[in-house]
Amino acid sequence: MGSTVKEYYRQGQQQAVLEYAALDMGNMIADWKAKGVSHNEALQLILKYFTSEEYKESITDIFEDLWYKE
Repeated sequence: MGSTVKEYYRQGQQQAVLEYAALDMGNMIADWKAKGVSHNEALQLILKYFTSEEYKESITDIFEDLWYKE
């Protein structure tokens, strides 16, 4: 995740974190799929950046939407 996302995360600005994370995730997911990374591996790579359960649930929802988009 980019430094902007991490800064919003530190400041507790959930909506901003989720918006930036969704943008970053779309690119990362495309790259991981091209490299043959599995759904579960990719999700774990994303979630390692988030320690709050509040964020993990939202990030997982966004991830699922983006992973199965196509």
